[in-house]
Amino acid sequence: MSATPERARRSGLRTASWGLGAASVALPAALFAYQSHQLRVWAEQHPGGVCGMGMFAAIALSALLSIGLSALALLLGWLDHREWRRPLSLRRAIELLLVGAVCEAALVACAAALVANAWD
Repeated sequence: MSATPERARRSGLRTASWGLGAASVALPAALFAYQSHQLRVWAEQHPGGVCGMGMFAAIALSALLSIGLSALALLLGWLDHREWRRPLSLRRAIELLLVGAVCEAALVACAAALVANAWD
């Protein structure tokens, strides 16, 4: 059974949504690990006190990258979701909610980092 062009495009949106959802977790984590390593190396080379704004910037940048990628994943999942016949299966609805949950978790993490830094 061959896939129609419309079905292949929908499948592509769904695959891209899941790929971006995974990237919204992996890429910010890798970016934060790289930046924190570079900040640690810099701090070891310079004696004296070190300002924490560099680490805060690393946290904020990673959180913003996560928010952006997961929002794009949610948008692609929503576009794919709109084109499905009704009624949708429960499995498909849960899948879309999981992709959206990553976006929500990134927003909460960013807000928590901002609040934690404001009280220090």
